[in-house]
Amino acid sequence: MCTRVLFKSKANESYVGRNMDWAENPTPQLWAMPANVKRKAVAKTKRGQEFRWKSKYSSIIVSNFDIATSDGLNSEGLTANLLWLSTSVYPSVPHHEDAYPLSMSIWTQYILDMCRSVKEAIYAMKNIYIQTTVIPDSGDKLATCHLSVGDKKGNSAVFEYIDGRLHIFTNVDTSGKKFKDYPHYIKHYDLDQMAVMTNDPNFNTQVASLIYWDELNEKYKKEGAPAILPGSNWSLSRFIRATYFKRELLSDVKKTYALAQLSAVINNAAQPPTAADALDLSRTQYSSFADQARLQYFFRSAYGPFLIWINLREINFDNLKKGYAFKLSLNQDGVFEGCNGYGSGNLNTYLKEEKMFAFLPIE
Repeated sequence: MCTRVLFKSKANESYVGRNMDWAENPTPQLWAMPANVKRKAVAKTKRGQEFRWKSKYSSIIVSNFDIATSDGLNSEGLTANLLWLSTSVYPSVPHHEDAYPLSMSIWTQYILDMCRSVKEAIYAMKNIYIQTTVIPDSGDKLATCHLSVGDKKGNSAVFEYIDGRLHIFTNVDTSGKKFKDYPHYIKHYDLDQMAVMTNDPNFNTQVASLIYWDELNEKYKKEGAPAILPGSNWSLSRFIRATYFKRELLSDVKKTYALAQLSAVINNAAQPPTAADALDLSRTQYSSFADQARLQYFFRSAYGPFLIWINLREINFDNLKKGYAFKLSLNQDGVFEGCNGYGSGNLNTYLKEEKMFAFLPIE
């Protein structure tokens, strides 16, 4: 299923690309969310309490099924991407008595609302824990996901719930006083190991799998042979391939070529529209790319040939009505049809004021 890749250029500019793979089209829509919005966790404690916050930062996000934020970039250059992880097990009880539940549907939005950096995103999880529910119209299928975040300095983190406990994998230093009593498990990797993420298995197993392939390719590289890479479309195979090609990218490049390179890696990990509908073989529905330095968010539906984008810096939220956001309306396949049936390029002028969608609550 999904793939996420982070690329940092020699100029210390960071870019993030992702494929959304899903058996059913999630009817993605693009939104520009304003700052200073009051939100709630759409999940309550046993005593009926609900975690609330007021967003600090604006963001460009992708909504899925009009019930959840799956991807986005905020005004501080932080990205967040929600990917499927079938082995996720969420807490049955809070990790401490003052922790609040947070619905999976609003997890990505919470991080984009409140955090400037990966380190802040890690700390923001201190007093909340994720709860999930059945995906609407799916029978009894639970939403089971892990979350990746990346900041404009190129730092990265992955959040996973393993056996009911939050595990965090990151390259940032969390040894300061602020994290002295931090309740969650943190494991540190270097930035190269944090750059790619797919679905199952758990992220630490994904990283561990690199040992075999790195040793194999180092051996054959000395003999002048081409790289040996797994060719299947299973998640772990995509992780190995995307990591290999990300490492091969030229770092001393300008913005447009940096995005083009990243797009090539993302395309290599995409799943074409076939009849396959297994747990880890869903078709790619859309791809998104974030230029974190320039606050530009790019989007391409698998059902249309064109790349569209929104520049967050060019949006004026001052006169937006309460409870509203700007929306770039796409058709059910995620294709923009506002330009005589086709749309490409910067589409800021097509953003329209619309009432925000409601996040799926935990009942």
